[in-house]
Parts: sequence; structure tokens; C-alpha cells
Amino acid sequence: MSTFRADLKKGKIAEKEALRLMQKEYRYTEAYIREGYCKGFDIVIPELGWTLEVKLDLLYKTYGNLFIENTCNKRPSGIETTTADIWWIFYDEDDLSKIKKIRTKTLREMIKNNNYTNKSGGEPNNVTTGYTIPIGEFK
Repeated sequence: MSTFRADLKKGKIAEKEALRLMQKEYRYTEAYIREGYCKGFDIVIPELGWTLEVKLDLLYKTYGNLFIENTCNKRPSGIETTTADIWWIFYDEDDLSKIKKIRTKTLREMIKNNNYTNKSGGEPNNVTTGYTIPIGEFK
């Protein structure tokens, strides 16, 4: 089983890749990672006036669905608390070109309009729940 710290380290790698793509591929050279703890988003894109939430789904290969967190330790988190305009979900830690990109508003509408399973996960002292969404639902 993975640990929170190891997962966090992998998530930071995904954030750096998202920033690299924003700056090099999309040419938003002013984009930057918000340093320190920021519950609402990870990356600021000043040229667009947008913020980006970056997620790395480490269990996609095992279960075949993307996990969208909505609580942590019985408190709202993830999709419930994000202030990001868009989400990038990396779903293969060995191939960071595999990304699903979606506007937060669209993701919330998907969850509202469908009956996705809400599952528990995490570690004993860090219980999370989230929606499991088939990857094919992300266009």
C-alpha cells in the first residue's frame, strides 16, 4: 500500500509536468506553481486569469476508473472545495502524457447528473471518499 508522503512526492512530479506543459507546450510562460499549502488549486496561469488543480490517480491502472476525491477525514475536500477553474488528472505515473483535462464546472455537472459510486480509500489515519468515474466519460 502506498503512503501519503510517497503519493505527495509523486503528485509534485505531476504538478511540475503540468507547469512544464503550460509554459512550453501551451506557451503560458508566466504560469507558476503556488508554493506552500493551497487547498483550492496548484497552478496559476496569469495570461488566462485561470487556476489549475493537478491530480495524479495512482490506482487507475488497478481499477480502471478515475477517483475524484470529495472528502478527507469526514470533511469536504477535493472537488467539493476546489477553487480551480480547470483540473488535469494524470492517470499513469509511468507516462505523464496521459492526462484528462476538464473544466471544474463540467466535472461538477458530471457528478451531479450521474450516479457515480462514492468509495472510501486512503490510509487508516487519512480516510478519503470520492467518486469513481469511468475514464471514457471524460471527453
